[in-house]
Amino acid sequence: MSIPTPRTRFRTRTLRRLAVLATAVASVLPATAGAAHATTPVVPAASATPPGSIAAAPYYYLDSYNRPDPVDIMRRTGARWFTLAFVVAPDADTCAPQWDGGGTLDADSAPSKAIGAIRAAGGDVIPSLGGGGVTKLGQVCGSADALAGAYQKVVDAYRLTAVDLDIEGAEFADAAARQRNVAALKLLQDNNPGLKVYVTVPVLDTGFSSKGVALVNEAEAAGLDVTAWAGMAFWFGKGAIDMGDASIRAMNGMQTVVRDAYGMSDRDAYRHVGLSSLAGVNEDPGEVITLQDFQQVLTYAHQHRIGRLTFWNVNRDRQCQADGSDPADTCSGVPQSLYEYTGMVAKYRQPAA
Repeated sequence: MSIPTPRTRFRTRTLRRLAVLATAVASVLPATAGAAHATTPVVPAASATPPGSIAAAPYYYLDSYNRPDPVDIMRRTGARWFTLAFVVAPDADTCAPQWDGGGTLDADSAPSKAIGAIRAAGGDVIPSLGGGGVTKLGQVCGSADALAGAYQKVVDAYRLTAVDLDIEGAEFADAAARQRNVAALKLLQDNNPGLKVYVTVPVLDTGFSSKGVALVNEAEAAGLDVTAWAGMAFWFGKGAIDMGDASIRAMNGMQTVVRDAYGMSDRDAYRHVGLSSLAGVNEDPGEVITLQDFQQVLTYAHQHRIGRLTFWNVNRDRQCQADGSDPADTCSGVPQSLYEYTGMVAKYRQPAA
């Protein structure tokens, strides 16, 4: 049984309230096997590798009416990398990439302008492929070649150095979709030497689920070089447990699976796992990820040099209003200063090998 994610519920409630934000989906050609690289990227590449650690890249949700200014976040917190959510399919019949909410890859689209602003301020981005509650390319594209072609369009459009596959929900539960994603990412990596690939999956508080273990084994068998496996360490269904301890248990369990699957040392395996957390109160009754939990995880991250530290998401990284009038997924529900979770993630520096 797959683990549900709060992203789907948060998004559903938000979209019901904010249907006026829906935009027309631009007409795009479907990806085909062996699709050629785009000749002219729509957004300039970053001028240099940003300072800070690519391993520390909090999620930034583009399809949000209260979307904060990413450059302001960078200035306030020191963050330099963002994981941008989400690249999806426009519908169940079209194997072509667009941003969740209808944003295209064109240079004049809001997502592309946001990427340009982040890069102009000295940062960079990791687009997240997939997500919760939307139509995923991994389900729509009928072959690994077609899926790789769709992903390649995103890499070309933004001259990417890294991508994140956020595989959850029905896509994660579908064995064929999991295998298709592995094969497509291997093709993508072969065609883009040096491209970092992060994979984000739901986990138990003890580590990977059986589906996660299967995905790790499939990736190893295919020769896919996963920079880090990030566990979505929330929505455990256990109520008011210590989420700092639970997050660490999850990563320790993941480390064992990655170590054994890839034949790595303990040290190297820790560098290939990570955490995808949540800021504040989850909809699961009693489950709260506090700033103290984050500090505990940050200490663990530095101790083990983990490969990824992120959370959902900077859009909700603020204290809720006293009257409780905040729309869904726009505040943390815990006492905090503005962007305090983001600032803690930005402190993480994965040491060099």
